[in-house]
Amino acid sequence: MPIVDLELVTAASAAEALSADGLRDLADSLGEIFASPPQGTWVRVRCLDPIHYAENARDQPVFPVFVTVLKSRVPDPEVLAAEMRRVAAAVAAALARPVENVHVLYQPQAIGRIGFGGELLKE
Repeated sequence: MPIVDLELVTAASAAEALSADGLRDLADSLGEIFASPPQGTWVRVRCLDPIHYAENARDQPVFPVFVTVLKSRVPDPEVLAAEMRRVAAAVAAALARPVENVHVLYQPQAIGRIGFGGELLKE
């Protein structure tokens, strides 16, 4: 059930930043990384105008991607580190961005805190 949110710092719209086919390909790549079944990995994209983003002590514009991953269970730290690297690489490749500009955050596990169709995910 991984839900992956991408927030792109870009002047382009989400449609320009990542085509529907490109988004589906990214969802497929992430689904492989997470070993999820068909329709088991969901990807949402939002764009953030560069005028709404800044970094301290930096004059040149930078266009990072913030990736937030919500999974039913978060893997052990060693597995998490490897998975995180693969997620960053897949997102960077899909968006033609440097991997060092892709920042990945895993949310706490979703078991017991998320419901689908109003039904609490317990297992």
